[in-house]
Order: sequence, then structure tokens, then C-alpha cells
Amino acid sequence: MVNDHGAVQRVVEQASAKAKSEQQRLKGSMEDLAVLLRMLKAWATRRYTAIPLRSLSMALAAVLYFLLPLDFIPDFILGSGFLDDLAVIGFVIQSVKKDIDAFRLWESSSQDSDADKG
Repeated sequence: MVNDHGAVQRVVEQASAKAKSEQQRLKGSMEDLAVLLRMLKAWATRRYTAIPLRSLSMALAAVLYFLLPLDFIPDFILGSGFLDDLAVIGFVIQSVKKDIDAFRLWESSSQDSDADKG
């Protein structure tokens, strides 16, 4: 799947929709999930390609795990259904922190240059 930009983009769209619908339950972890989704979307659209394969694979795996309704703790269990998802996302964020920091730097400089053009 890592080689299929279109498939990654579809996964990002599905995960974004799920995150939006579950925003209350995700609370403080929304930003962590959002940065993974933005990074994957930028890669899928070929705007940002400086993601090592390992980091890309880990981020994609975390987002796919988030999408699975029946994982270690099923999402339908109120109060704790997203705990495992958030743990996986948190682990991946810490594991690829250097690459996420580089993406955020690129993202902020990209937005600055887009503002200069407009």
C-alpha cells in the first residue's frame, strides 16, 4: 500500500472523517492524529516526499489501526474503545518524532511561501 499514493489518500480521507466524527472521544490526541494525517496526505499528493519508508510505513499502520473498528479494544466500547488506538498513535508519534518535526518545519515554511504568493 505504501507504493499506492491513491490508496494512501483514500485511507487518509476515511481516517479524517472518522476522527472528525469521533472528535469528542479523541480529545487531546486529535493534534497527534491530525499531524500524521497531514503528513500522509502531503506524501500521497506528492507535495512532501522526504519521509523515510520506515516512518511512512509506521504512520500508515497507525492510521489503518485507527480505522479498524474491531481491534484490541473495539471502538464501540464507550469510554475505552479508542485507548488502544491512541496508544498506537502515541507510540508512532514518538517513534518518528524527528520526521514529524521535519514535516512540521516543511509545512510551516510551505504555508509561509503560499502566503507570500497570495
